[in-house]
Amino acid sequence: MGDVADPGEIFNAIDHHFEREEFEEALAKCNQVLDLSSEDVDALRCKAFCLLQLSRWTAVLDLIDKARKSKKFDLKKTDLEFEKAYCLYRLNRFNEALQVIQKVTNAGDFDGGEDDPEQCFAKLEAQVRYRMGDYGKCRDIYEGLLEDEDNAQDKMLIVNLLAACISGNLGEQTAQAVDRAEGHMNDSYEVAFNMACTLIEKGDLTGAQDILKTAQELCRRELESDEDVQAEGEELDNHPELASIKVQSAFIQQRKGDLDGAAQIYNSVLRQHREDEDHEIDVTVLAVAQNNLVALKPEGKSLFDSLKRINVASKESLEHKLTTKQAAAIALNKCLVLLQAGKMEECRRALQAVQPKFSTHPRFAIINAYLQYVDKKTSKAEEILRTALEAAPREKTKELVLALVEFKMSQNHFSEAVQAMRQLPEESLWQPGFLSVAVSLYQRAKDIEGAAQMLEGAIQYWADKSAEEAESTLEKILHTSGELCVKLRRWEDATRHFKMILEKIDGTDRKAACGLVAAASYHDDDLAETYADRLPLPASVQRFDPEELEFAALPKTYRGKKAESTAAAAAAAADAEASASATDGTTSAAAAKRKAVKKRKRKIRYPKNFDPENPGPPPDPERWLPKHERSAFKKLYRRRKDQISRGPQGAMPTDANLAKPAGPSTARTEVAQEHTAQRHKGKKGRKK
Repeated sequence: MGDVADPGEIFNAIDHHFEREEFEEALAKCNQVLDLSSEDVDALRCKAFCLLQLSRWTAVLDLIDKARKSKKFDLKKTDLEFEKAYCLYRLNRFNEALQVIQKVTNAGDFDGGEDDPEQCFAKLEAQVRYRMGDYGKCRDIYEGLLEDEDNAQDKMLIVNLLAACISGNLGEQTAQAVDRAEGHMNDSYEVAFNMACTLIEKGDLTGAQDILKTAQELCRRELESDEDVQAEGEELDNHPELASIKVQSAFIQQRKGDLDGAAQIYNSVLRQHREDEDHEIDVTVLAVAQNNLVALKPEGKSLFDSLKRINVASKESLEHKLTTKQAAAIALNKCLVLLQAGKMEECRRALQAVQPKFSTHPRFAIINAYLQYVDKKTSKAEEILRTALEAAPREKTKELVLALVEFKMSQNHFSEAVQAMRQLPEESLWQPGFLSVAVSLYQRAKDIEGAAQMLEGAIQYWADKSAEEAESTLEKILHTSGELCVKLRRWEDATRHFKMILEKIDGTDRKAACGLVAAASYHDDDLAETYADRLPLPASVQRFDPEELEFAALPKTYRGKKAESTAAAAAAAADAEASASATDGTTSAAAAKRKAVKKRKRKIRYPKNFDPENPGPPPDPERWLPKHERSAFKKLYRRRKDQISRGPQGAMPTDANLAKPAGPSTARTEVAQEHTAQRHKGKKGRKK
């Protein structure tokens, strides 16, 4: 028998393999120790570590469960629980992972294999909460960790804190996180990247673009200083670490309206992923790029390509890697593309698959209502919208209210549409765009008084504001209200609104002054004259001399047809005189203007479900011809013309020459001669 191996020597070999990151070899050595001593806890821990490094999450769970059931190992209740929770997290079993973490934290006897196991469990819980979409609790955990002096400058904690605030739209808490991160923006590209994301949420696209450039430079520097990265110049620009920054820059360009530039960046990132197999780009970045490319396509364009892209972006494997906001956007775009393609049943299935996760999302409720509306179930569609409207928070009701308004307008129920419009939050209802829609609805419902009252409410709302934005908005609303009062012949209200513009906002507004003069002339002549004197005379009036006009002869007028013909002749003469006195430049400008007016082109109407960018094989050009006139039919006829078409049963010649006559037939000639001779004979008889 050979010598028994010494466990100490085996542990030295295991340590050697750990240093060289040879985890398969280390795993084999761990099994050797366990074979020699099946109760060795250190060997069990080393084996679990090897399996973790090899990403064998299920194997780690099995190992821990077997060790606890066998009762051979002297394990505490909290031993290897961190490894168990981490494996459950990596397997997307978040609820189970959270239960394990809470059990350990409640017990208070930590064993995470680190210097401070309590913080390890806290960080793991924050990651689990983030994946579960509980961004508020995740943010609280990171704030608690950063309050510790040892962690106050931890960049990764700051990065994760910003990510939680951005993903959860946490408002004031996001502002606090930004204040904490500002001092570290030039230290880490991850901090700069997340700071840019906060500016995008605020709508500051220019500031976000500048910070993204900073993040890109910081990332390049880190890659250049990394010994493991062997790339320079253009290869470094295409490194996968820069892909997320590029996609976010493309998104900013897309928001700014540069659609071609955004599409070019998205396609370059996707092309890089296909061509470079050595450097794998993060799947979430690829999913976002695919989704944003679909959003770039105008309605009805390249539906086949959009369907392929959105299916790639909505794979089940990405479900737990995307944030709640990203997953909702991709699922929503998938439903919209299916609707555009006319695939209603597939859209229903896709909606049912995501509805449990996004049950409170207003846009999914709108799509569900639209599907019911297409099926002519109008009452069900209205019920879905109203139920979602009651359940949604007030700040998220805008889209649902507008959908309900559109639904009522499609049924010509304008009074009910107005009542639905009134459900908008006050800060939205008094915006000029929504206000104009509401006033238009009142007019279509023939409730002019209601429209005037709504405008009065808007004026009162904006008059109480003091910001510059409020002044410009109030000016627009006062103009709209004044013009409506003029139409209603409510001259005093119109005068009051136009006067408010001139006295409180802009005293040089000629449009308001003209409106005031016109409205005041019906009830206050003095006020009308006062403001009329302030209006400058048109240039065409200023060039006339009063004395010349006084002594000028009165134009001759005629009644009836003569007057009409005289007026026409005068107009023609005036045109001739004007054309004679005009310069060549004026004539050419007029001609160029006439040429510039082009006939409006009709929009091409394609057949249903036809994609012009993927048309398929061309149609048969002879499809309109009768079948016997088509070239294919003629070829078939040539093959069959030599065969006998009718005759006695079984009479089928084997040779085509046998079916031909031996010589020319004279039967018809002889009959014709005989008939002609008889006819001549009869004629001679009659002459006799």
